[in-house]
Amino acid sequence: VDGIALMFKSSPIKTLNAIFYSLLDIFSTYLFKKPYYVKVVGAKSEFAAMNSEESLPGYTAMIPKNSKWENKVPAKIFLLLLLYSPLLKAKKVKYPTLVIAARHDSLIPYKAVKLTAMRIRRVDFMSLGCNHFDPYMGKWHEQCIATELLFLKKHLT
Repeated sequence: VDGIALMFKSSPIKTLNAIFYSLLDIFSTYLFKKPYYVKVVGAKSEFAAMNSEESLPGYTAMIPKNSKWENKVPAKIFLLLLLYSPLLKAKKVKYPTLVIAARHDSLIPYKAVKLTAMRIRRVDFMSLGCNHFDPYMGKWHEQCIATELLFLKKHLT
């Protein structure tokens, strides 16, 4: 995930909210020793780290029944993400790397993933015709596992 690409994909209001809540979290943590949390996942109409059409159903489908998981993350994550850019480091990767990207991902810009992958010298790039959460379950999951196993066999034997 590339922070700058994410910022351009997000609406200006979400970006401003993310910056505001990040700063609120930093000050709250510093002054009161208590972080300010935002939702990890929410409906499209809510502010959350992930709030695209596919986010709420896709993410919650992966949470085990009776889980004690809480839908919250310290808001400073948004500033950390903004500073994160694998694109800038990709040329330095020396080892075989498998990159799997979802063409219909509403969270991670596909073009940014592909551009990053193409900068890695020894890359196997897999493009899937699915959304962000599909590779975690069902037929897309099985396809990813098979690809990962082939990649590992190819480079570890």
